[in-house]
Amino acid sequence: MITFAEVEHARNRFPNEKLFVCTACFQLTALVQGWARCACEPAIELNDPLAFDPTVALLCVLCARGAVREGQPFWWQGCPCCLEFNGQMEERLNRQFQMSRMSNTNYALAKHFSKSEFELKRMNKFIDRWTTEWESIFKWGRLLARELWETVPEWAEDKYIGVRAWEKKFPISKENTEQAFLRFTGWPNMALFESATAQENRRLAGVQNG
Repeated sequence: MITFAEVEHARNRFPNEKLFVCTACFQLTALVQGWARCACEPAIELNDPLAFDPTVALLCVLCARGAVREGQPFWWQGCPCCLEFNGQMEERLNRQFQMSRMSNTNYALAKHFSKSEFELKRMNKFIDRWTTEWESIFKWGRLLARELWETVPEWAEDKYIGVRAWEKKFPISKENTEQAFLRFTGWPNMALFESATAQENRRLAGVQNG
């Protein structure tokens, strides 16, 4: 629970901020005065058990620098640089990170649109893989956010950091996106990743055509 004293301290420390980064869970919160709730706050009760919680707000799950704000489609959980990078990878290399949230809604849709048990199994397999990849990158984003926070000694005692202060300290950029991608995947540089991916795509195309 957020105490009144914590809210007052955060708002005095970072005036004119509407969103804050919680340094316990590294999700975003409006400190009980807006739409966003972090994982440390009580979750809202949803009438539809298949629905997304619309109050969940995150830092970008890849670079942990930009905030995903209200008004952006809530299923996409990336900053503009990382979403553009992800789209370019799909266009050029037919590879894409799962930077969107999945829920039980997708299982309901799979059952509705699948015309056979075989199709349903394929759809469920796809959703399971998507969910696993999402959970992996979600955990990575939180770890990177903590790492960034720990580089700022003057924030060490702050439970909440204003989002604009965070984004000013850690600006988004193409270079930061690529660095985060390489660290997450373990590739030493983009040239090697792109070359290996293109080679694998050609191999798969050969298998399919053969």
